[in-house]
Amino acid sequence: MKPRRGSTMIELALLLAVLTPVAAGGLRFAWSFYLIDSLQDAVAQAAAQAAHSPAATSEALQKAATEKALAAGVPWLDASHVRVEIEPGPSGEPRWIAVSIHGYDLPTPFSSTRLEGKPRARFPYLVRTGAR
Repeated sequence: MKPRRGSTMIELALLLAVLTPVAAGGLRFAWSFYLIDSLQDAVAQAAAQAAHSPAATSEALQKAATEKALAAGVPWLDASHVRVEIEPGPSGEPRWIAVSIHGYDLPTPFSSTRLEGKPRARFPYLVRTGAR
């Protein structure tokens, strides 16, 4: 039998040709999970912040929630992606605060997914005006 010189190099090249895309896909998959978890934390913190905010107007509540969501530091998240919904109660004051993400492109292993309304967090508005 003749010595098989160079066969190790060929085997390594074939192995790397398979493992490199698998590893890259795994890293991109992990990055997607990190981003979705960060977005969920951002909307939950934003809704909680707005639910405890004594802001007098809907605009002030929306601004406070949007600023809190952006402060989470999620890559590529800007104010146009954050939607704040204020559901009024019977007396017209806020009853529920909902914060969600719209139009954010989440990278996935093979393409990207546009988030519309997810993740979403909804909290009851806890500051009551005129109650002492």
